[in-house]
Amino acid sequence: MKTLLKIWQAIQTTIINGFPVLITSAPDLSFPQKTCLRLMPFLLLACLPQAKAGSSAEQLKQAISLRKSSQYQQALAILAPLKNQYGDHKRINIELALNYIRLNNFHQAGDIAAHIETLPLSSREKQTLASLKRLIKKSGQEHRAAHYFATRFNAYAGIEEFTSRFPQDYYIEIPDTSGFSPGDGSLDFTGAELSPDYGSEAFYQEISPQETFPKEGMTYIHERTTAREKKQSSYHAGQLKLSHHYRHGEKFSLFAAPWLFSWRNQLSLYQKQGQKKALDNQVIGQEKKLNYRRLKLDSGFTLSGDNLWLLDLNFSRRYHYYESDRLLNEDKLQLSASLPLFGNRLSLALAKGEKSYQGLYDIYNARQKSAKLDYSLELTPAVKMHLGSRYLQNHAWDSYNNYDQQTLYGRLNYTLATGHLSGLSGFITLNYHRLMYEIRDPSLVNWGREYKQSFAAGMQYPLTANLSLGVNGHISRNNKNRHSGKDDWRRIEAFFSYRF
Repeated sequence: MKTLLKIWQAIQTTIINGFPVLITSAPDLSFPQKTCLRLMPFLLLACLPQAKAGSSAEQLKQAISLRKSSQYQQALAILAPLKNQYGDHKRINIELALNYIRLNNFHQAGDIAAHIETLPLSSREKQTLASLKRLIKKSGQEHRAAHYFATRFNAYAGIEEFTSRFPQDYYIEIPDTSGFSPGDGSLDFTGAELSPDYGSEAFYQEISPQETFPKEGMTYIHERTTAREKKQSSYHAGQLKLSHHYRHGEKFSLFAAPWLFSWRNQLSLYQKQGQKKALDNQVIGQEKKLNYRRLKLDSGFTLSGDNLWLLDLNFSRRYHYYESDRLLNEDKLQLSASLPLFGNRLSLALAKGEKSYQGLYDIYNARQKSAKLDYSLELTPAVKMHLGSRYLQNHAWDSYNNYDQQTLYGRLNYTLATGHLSGLSGFITLNYHRLMYEIRDPSLVNWGREYKQSFAAGMQYPLTANLSLGVNGHISRNNKNRHSGKDDWRRIEAFFSYRF
């Protein structure tokens, strides 16, 4: 009986805290023990809705977690019963719509958005609903369009600075006078009798025809200093991108699983012009302007499976021009695969490429092979992190330029979804490279290894649906071993981007 009374007191406390409106109107809750036992089942039933509400909240959290890990069908299996029970719950309806969008069921997603619109909404909830309706419309248009075309123009203005520090050796000559000198008194000659050819090899041969003329020896003192060369240039640039994307409407079976096929193409032209400047901001050589162009072509095929696997094959070609001369051609073929892992994504890429220089730079012609491993983590819905590593082999025509390169990198992407700066996106990237040359004998080369570090960051803010402004920055340093010097490069640029 004492135990039952303790349970009753706990239930009474729960009711008072959970339903204060009902309790204030109740005259008295001090029932006799028999009445308490009779009412116990009914009171337990009265507390069930509160426990059930807590269970429903946990189910909603689980459904959100499943959606974030791309398990849309499993999320729907949890959300459907919740929808039947709490038909006007806004978050449940929004989660249902998001899952239907991911499964390309835009009709049901639109019906849910229409239902949410009939509910009383705050100003912030109306903004969320407007974003949801735009997402449904855009996703539906992209899904229905077999061919999708896009054009984008970017304009840049910036300043870059290159500083090189390298050792400079000086050799100071000190004469060694220990050799033969015709005027050292070993021969009895007077100054008046000296020949006009005094001190010459012919003069010495007359005196001692069996001996060779002793050359004067030299001694050197070696001194090393660090030289510094700094170049600064301002520039403006423009880039035009033409994109085409084809998505096949019907899925096909491969490896006993359904797959969706898509094909993408992109052609871009980048042109950069500028002027070199000295430290005092004075122009260096009015006629020596920077004039660089790059033409890039990318084409690739993607297979996306219902199990969230991605298989991708991509080919790219780049043409680099300086002034009117073609400087470099680059070709690259890459095969990659991506799969979900612990709610995140793991990607593996294998690539093979070739670099072909023109003219005097052809000693740098090379074939390259690389392997890359990337792991992406969704820290929050607005923040995503990439951690990865790459190994590259460079086989050049000139063996002095053969090297292996190891790279470690980290990248952070973020997007602000709320507040006055809603839509602001940006990135932060850190890279570390280690180059190990095949020929690193100190008697043959000045250095055999290079260690490069770089930091890049940027942000972009959309002014309209098609126009955005942004800024980029880049800092890098290259250190060569054996105290052979280091190079620093810095750049900052502002840009605007417009999508037609």
